[in-house]
Amino acid sequence: MGIFSSKSRQGAAPEAKRNIDTVIGADAVFEGNLHIKNSVCIEGTLRGKLRCEGRVILNSSGVLEADVSAEYLSVNGRVLGNVKAGKQLDVGETGVIEGDVEAASITVAKGGVLRGSCRMAEALPQEAPAPLLKNPARAAAANPAPARKGPPEIAPELAVP
Repeated sequence: MGIFSSKSRQGAAPEAKRNIDTVIGADAVFEGNLHIKNSVCIEGTLRGKLRCEGRVILNSSGVLEADVSAEYLSVNGRVLGNVKAGKQLDVGETGVIEGDVEAASITVAKGGVLRGSCRMAEALPQEAPAPLLKNPARAAAANPAPARKGPPEIAPELAVP
């Protein structure tokens, strides 16, 4: 198979069965910068940089010696470089990433390997801090502590004999 083709991959991972715009075949080696608008399936080797505006599928025979940027990235082969996934990064049971990762959502299957730092691209929304009051006595009066009945309970493991 040639380095680039436009067909659906048979026998590929389930997510690869969708239409693939570009294929780097198992015997192919691509060196340089590659920019893909839609999707790419890599079964061979890519060295350099890969930027994809859609989905990258790295099959188990695939090797990326590159920094990778994609919306969706499925790794079943080996990545030696930094990874940015705008929406989703999936590392399959045969997948290995050796580099730093930034993604909005990450899944690593049992057997999958991630060697490097991991950063979530979109932070979870945080609760707004409570407003500071100028008069702490007024705050205590507005929110009194509940009345206790009897002495406070001490956990048995913390009690002094």
